[in-house]
Amino acid sequence: MREFAPCNRHLSIVRIEDEDSKEENVTTKVLLPDEYKASKDHGTYRVVGSAPDCLQEFRTDSLVVVEEHLVRSLRADKEYLIIPEGAVLMVSK
Repeated sequence: MREFAPCNRHLSIVRIEDEDSKEENVTTKVLLPDEYKASKDHGTYRVVGSAPDCLQEFRTDSLVVVEEHLVRSLRADKEYLIIPEGAVLMVSK
């Protein structure tokens, strides 16, 4: 099986479950349409890999906070989440 690596200043990331996502399953007393989906501005992810041409060095397994609407899901041999380097808002030290 082939392994794909990010290029063109992109990062390969994995979603980190947070308390907010666990609370989504809690029953609320407000009626919302069935197709309603709450959106978040940002999310926390773990870095799996980074393109060699990234301007900043991202360590594997470091945590990053990124703009959710820029996370792309790609399917090849498995699902990959990628984000452009410029969408990273914060990185763990």
